[in-house]
Amino acid sequence: MKRLPFTLILAIALTVTNASAQTLEQAKAAFKKGDYATALSAYKQLAKQGDATAHFALGMMHILGAGTPESGEQAVYWLQKAAELGNADAALILAGLYYQGTGINKNDQLAVQWFRHAANAGNAEAQRYLDIMAPAGNSSNTSSQPANRAQDKTGVQPEYSVRDLGTLGGKNCFASGMNNKGQVVGVSDNKKDHNRAFITGPDGVGITDLGTLGGDTSRAHAINASGQVVGSSEKIDNSSSRAFITGPDGQGMRQLENEPGADSEAKGINAKGQVFFDMNFGASPSKSYLTGPDGKGRRELPQFFHAKSINDGGVVAGTIFVDARIPDANVLYDNAASLAFDTMAIKNISVLAGKRTQSNAYGINAKGQIVGQTDNKESYKHAFITSPDGMSLIDLGALSKDANSQANSINNHGQVVGWSAAEGVELYAFVTDANGKNMRDLNTLVSKPTTLSLTNAIAINDRGQIITSGSNYFCYLLSPLNKQEKTSQK
Repeated sequence: MKRLPFTLILAIALTVTNASAQTLEQAKAAFKKGDYATALSAYKQLAKQGDATAHFALGMMHILGAGTPESGEQAVYWLQKAAELGNADAALILAGLYYQGTGINKNDQLAVQWFRHAANAGNAEAQRYLDIMAPAGNSSNTSSQPANRAQDKTGVQPEYSVRDLGTLGGKNCFASGMNNKGQVVGVSDNKKDHNRAFITGPDGVGITDLGTLGGDTSRAHAINASGQVVGSSEKIDNSSSRAFITGPDGQGMRQLENEPGADSEAKGINAKGQVFFDMNFGASPSKSYLTGPDGKGRRELPQFFHAKSINDGGVVAGTIFVDARIPDANVLYDNAASLAFDTMAIKNISVLAGKRTQSNAYGINAKGQIVGQTDNKESYKHAFITSPDGMSLIDLGALSKDANSQANSINNHGQVVGWSAAEGVELYAFVTDANGKNMRDLNTLVSKPTTLSLTNAIAINDRGQIITSGSNYFCYLLSPLNKQEKTSQK
């Protein structure tokens, strides 16, 4: 069992005094000494008397495996009894089990039900989960509007609503791309623990399995304005992988042109349906290709150029590997670069940052502004942005001194998102204002559970919506609040 601070809440349970004082003290003393058998017996005796705290403690002991084998089913049994007897903490933990699928099948509807039960009893943490969960878990809410929001009790003035995208039945969700409609794509575990490509509806509402090319697994990496999705999928033999493209709104997955015996993976697509993909030939170096519209045909990209993003004008941002820095050394260095599809001309961006720096480009907008990561003068790796057409490179800094950062995506307004290290190895998602100005920690701009941290911002669209990864291995869509919505939070 993991992800929620169960030991902390168990400590709360063991200090509540609404049970028989003598028996409760015996149970607490036994538990403190590690005599779980005695504690378990005492709590069972109290539970027979209908004591809510005893039911709660028994549920927590089954979660922790203290004096009894770990059992999600038994934990649910005792916690539900406690919640029905009025224990709000039990309702919170019960909701958390359903929300995370910890020891039981993940069930968003039941999670919402028990989070609401705890919130109605005044539990502020449960209300923050409800703010995120309600659209995914409440079948009566089918609109594409942002998540319901209650007044934030943490002191944070929210600038974004937060929507949990949910999963395909498993415990993980990893988002990788988004279009201006707010349709999100990525990969999620299904109930059989297979990784499957997914797409959501507009504004992140509803998550759908895109299927495969015959095998068990698939992965989606990018989506364009019409909802065409690209990625890779196993074939029916589950031993080979092929790049795919779909029709609008993720319909009709088909394989891209492929060399016999090679594995391939599609990573990006623009509004015209031009796709860039890599093909792996085993022991031989992999090759990169760019297709024509709708994924038709292909043209090989220059050797050692690895594409990462493409704009609607057909300009590709990526990395070129060169070995010119150290004479006679067989070492490849990564340099951020751009490539014009019509001429195949490569522009090396990293030379603008100094001859000894290494860099990678990860995103590009319609203006030709490129973002990524580069070495700085203090030997840290920092997020960067270029001017239009990549004519100059600007260090975006980090959220704290002496830390690394990386820019993943840029929209046509010049807003940049990515991650920054802070407080040691912890990662925090960031967003900037136009043209990379004013880097801010997204965790300070949303109302969310205190146990959740937004660790990485993967993409931002022209509406300012952002997809992020959470510390709980789920993915979230952040939507900017309008002026009226912000006022309602005060």
